Amino acid sequence: MKTLTDPTTRRELLARIDRLSPDSVRRWGTMSIEQMLTHCAEQIRICLGERPCEPMGNALTAAVARFVVFNLPLPTFKNLRTAPELDPARGKMTKPTTFADDRQSLVDLVERLAGLPSDTVFNHPIFGRLDLTEMGKLAHYHIDHHLKQFGE
Repeated sequence: MKTLTDPTTRRELLARIDRLSPDSVRRWGTMSIEQMLTHCAEQIRICLGERPCEPMGNALTAAVARFVVFNLPLPTFKNLRTAPELDPARGKMTKPTTFADDRQSLVDLVERLAGLPSDTVFNHPIFGRLDLTEMGKLAHYHIDHHLKQFGE
């Protein structure tokens, strides 16, 4: 599983983000390109502890989710429900600003996440405690999924 902590993987992902434009067309779902960029940035902010998010599930669901995500090959799931804090339709997600600013915010957060000390621990609302390697994998999977949504 690819991770944002790998410099080559991170550069490839950032190049894909850079190729997006305000005219990028979604292949599924309902989010606009700006909403998608904000949604991906908010996921990182939540894990950094900069944005509150209600826990989803319990210790058992966290253990099962962790096993599945980090040990099994995953398809690209489409149209899954997300946390209210990440869902523009439920009105709890931060509002997008401009395409350029929203894209730059995501790039900055990816770089910041990858530059954290290797002993950093995150509290994820679904997966519980994650180390930097796990968080890098999860963030890559999530952003990759949404880049595919917009043809990247």
